[in-house]
Amino acid sequence: MDRIGNLVLPFSFSKNLLSYFFSGSRSVCTLNSVAGPAASYRTLLSWIEDQACDPVAVDEKADTITYFDNNQILARSWRVNYDNKAILSAITTIVHFFPNTPTFLQENHHLSPRKWLYSQSFNTLSSNLLSYLERFSDFFRYLRSSFIESRLQIILKQQKEGLTGATDFIQEAISRRKRVKEDEDTRSKSRIRYDPYDFVPHNHHGKPTIVMGNPVTTNPCSYDAVKEVLTNIKDSTTGGCRRWTVIGCDGLPYLIASRVIREHSDLQDILLQPGLGHFEMNMTKAIIKLIWNVVGEDLAKMLGYRSPKALQACMDANDHHKAFQFLEILLFGTGDELLLPYVRQCLSTDGTPSAQGYFEWCCRVQDPNYKFLQEVIFTYTLSVYLFRAGVRRNNCEVIMAARLKFAPLYFGTNKYNYQQIEVLDSLMRVCAPAEVSKFINDNESLTQSGHPSKGEGCDFILESRNKMTKKWLPPGAPKEKHWNQACRNLDKLEKVLHAGVVALIDAAGDLRLLHLRGEGEEVKDIEKDVEGCGEG
Repeated sequence: MDRIGNLVLPFSFSKNLLSYFFSGSRSVCTLNSVAGPAASYRTLLSWIEDQACDPVAVDEKADTITYFDNNQILARSWRVNYDNKAILSAITTIVHFFPNTPTFLQENHHLSPRKWLYSQSFNTLSSNLLSYLERFSDFFRYLRSSFIESRLQIILKQQKEGLTGATDFIQEAISRRKRVKEDEDTRSKSRIRYDPYDFVPHNHHGKPTIVMGNPVTTNPCSYDAVKEVLTNIKDSTTGGCRRWTVIGCDGLPYLIASRVIREHSDLQDILLQPGLGHFEMNMTKAIIKLIWNVVGEDLAKMLGYRSPKALQACMDANDHHKAFQFLEILLFGTGDELLLPYVRQCLSTDGTPSAQGYFEWCCRVQDPNYKFLQEVIFTYTLSVYLFRAGVRRNNCEVIMAARLKFAPLYFGTNKYNYQQIEVLDSLMRVCAPAEVSKFINDNESLTQSGHPSKGEGCDFILESRNKMTKKWLPPGAPKEKHWNQACRNLDKLEKVLHAGVVALIDAAGDLRLLHLRGEGEEVKDIEKDVEGCGEG
């Protein structure tokens, strides 16, 4: 029987495409083409290139939020040369977000920030800004009292009567930890997870539509580069029905962009927005820096950071996930220790612990160390925790209460960029019309999975998309055409990957996993399940 050498079949080709995604190896693709009608390596690359011929078109029917950030790859150097310089390939990646509940405010040119923001002066807004800050300050005090009330009840349950007064019920605490560990194991097996942020009402409205935009071949770290990026995004998102748009980014590009927009009237149809993820990173770093010499270094050593480099990495919060866990331990551990003397005094006088009683008791405390720790833990550290909870649940009121209460610490820790960002963003929110303000509040954070406690700032979603684009880049320093191929094809290729992985799960016969993943979990979770199926 004759063999047709140029035959390509869809399933074999998809399998070869998935192999290229997972391995990035030419040899693997060649072996697949020899084993079946899966197309050669050159044909595979040619197909990917053809899919990226047309730029990504942005839908003009509904309101959109666009975020941009730099994406870069440092090419490895295998030789030592005179005056050798590292080869850096940098580009600006763009992602468009379309909320699940569509609105059409951007069709109304009267709601453009040109009309209500850039023509205002600070003097006319000062009184409105002060009342705005006072409102959220009162709300933060309510949140803090609620948090302290909940911790007081927990501490009260851990006390027992001893010979000389109330003491900690250590054995009960240990057994409770064992029960919690057993419960966690049970929950992990049944895939039911504890939700630490359910004390905040959520305002998610389903999963948004996320579209990868066309990259811009520049690094947004200078005035001219940021202007080019803003112009590119404005041209691609406005025109036709849409008259203005919302653009977001992280700290430094935000400050440069705010200056560019004010100096160029043709860009004043852009409403600028800072990324919440970078807010949280800078808040966490500021807290650790503030308490490092007081309790931070001792806590780091207790957690295993002992060498000078490890301690420096902990203080600099190089790993944000670990840094936030560090902050949570500081909040709950030190906070409970601060509340314990008050609880014991209430037990000795047959009183009932309460948040109001605690603050009255604090007024009589003379120890300056206690007062310092109480302010740091129950004001600034709690602010970061509430900020995370607000972002996860898309609750604008909690987010702004935490942000504005934390803001004075930017001036104490020399966070110069975020001093300005906090002022500029607050002024924008004070000036915004009611319709625009509601749109911003409803879409402060978005959930990719649809889970009500898995909201993220759009800048962090963009970071995850940046990582995904790098999987489709060839080895070495990518050129402009490679960046275009990766960004323009990302949404298409991820759909192919998702379908292929689900097919592998189906082939493995684990229909339960397939059913669980039908609710829209992320692809990385499916990949883990595929690995588990392979082991079985």
